[in-house]
Amino acid sequence: MCDVSGIYRKTINSVLTAALAIGCLTSCESASNNKNQQKTVDNNKSAESQYTADITELSFPVPPDSLTEPEERAAFAAGHFWDTLDFRSREAVDTAFMEQNFANFLGVIAMTPRDGAYSAIGNLLSKAAVNPEAAELLDGIVDKYLDDPNSPMRDEEIYILFLENVRDGAGVSSEKRERAVYRLGQAMKNRRGTTATDFHFVTRDGKRTTLLNSLSDGMTLLMFYDPDCEQCAEAKELLEKTPLQPGVKILAIDVAGDRKLWDKTKDKMPREWMTGFATDPIDDEELYVLPALPTFYLLDPNGTILLKDPPLQQLIMDNG
Repeated sequence: MCDVSGIYRKTINSVLTAALAIGCLTSCESASNNKNQQKTVDNNKSAESQYTADITELSFPVPPDSLTEPEERAAFAAGHFWDTLDFRSREAVDTAFMEQNFANFLGVIAMTPRDGAYSAIGNLLSKAAVNPEAAELLDGIVDKYLDDPNSPMRDEEIYILFLENVRDGAGVSSEKRERAVYRLGQAMKNRRGTTATDFHFVTRDGKRTTLLNSLSDGMTLLMFYDPDCEQCAEAKELLEKTPLQPGVKILAIDVAGDRKLWDKTKDKMPREWMTGFATDPIDDEELYVLPALPTFYLLDPNGTILLKDPPLQQLIMDNG
């Protein structure tokens, strides 16, 4: 598996040419995400109340000399990363310790071929299963790092591997398996490398059209937004200050469902953008998963998804 978290960064950086220093942009998150995050916080507090250790890192597994290919060595390291940790120990329920080592583990997984990554993740989940408290803490860390819209390490492709392991794993409770199957289905929608789901919308000049009929010869930055969303307004202002290379356009689609509000606000959007109001219930029918607004997709001229819901700062080049 290549570096899935950064594979398209060069692509988008070649699109956006201006430099902006962007701080942390908070998102308008759904109530369900807030509940999941609160559960994670509560779990973490429970673990921290029992044991607080200095943050230490597990020793990096040293591949044998017989493994010479980088991907082989990464697969070995990923598969043996957790060998020295006893998941019945206090460290396994220490949030700081587990988060630090999980971040290190993700760095190795990103360089591991898919089969090896799937196996290594299964190994981790199996080891954690011997201790329900450690397993619960790990579940929260996985969601926090890989699925939280505001996580700098968010990575849907690696998250899919975790969900597949839970779905396929032996001894997994029916409730946990059902949750993984549902979330896996959500993650697979409009996955990177697939053709974006088409939908109907009306433009600000009254034309009725569809997403795939509106793509340009270059790349299209699709932005789902709500006129009442403060973070959407902040994103609009940032993108207005960011000139695009010729042939790249922004398509902003209101998915909030309030046509009267859109009619009042549509002309506040930049004139060079194509702006539309979705006439298909994108959110209600979950044509696209919108955990937070604004949500961005980068599409090629054929509608293939190059980036799925990247953080806004990833869409902006660093200075220089």
